[in-house]
Amino acid sequence: MPEDASGDYDSDGAAALFDLYFFDDCLTKDGPGIFGGPGHDAGPGCRFADFDADRDVDLLDFAEFQNLFTSP
Repeated sequence: MPEDASGDYDSDGAAALFDLYFFDDCLTKDGPGIFGGPGHDAGPGCRFADFDADRDVDLLDFAEFQNLFTSP
C-alpha cells in the first residue's frame, strides 16, 4: 500500500510515469471506488495522491505531484 501523500503509487521511491498513470485515475476517473476531482472523496486507494489531506484529488494535488515528479 502506498504511503499517503507520497505521489509514489508503487512505493519504489520515485514519483514517475507509472505513478502518473494512477494519479490521473484518481484525478479524473468516475467509477466504482474512485471519484476524482474537487469535492469528491477519492477513497483510500487514492490517498497517495491527496497531498493537502482534504480527501479529494484535485489540481492543487497535481501541482504538488509535479514538484515531486522524476523522469523515468
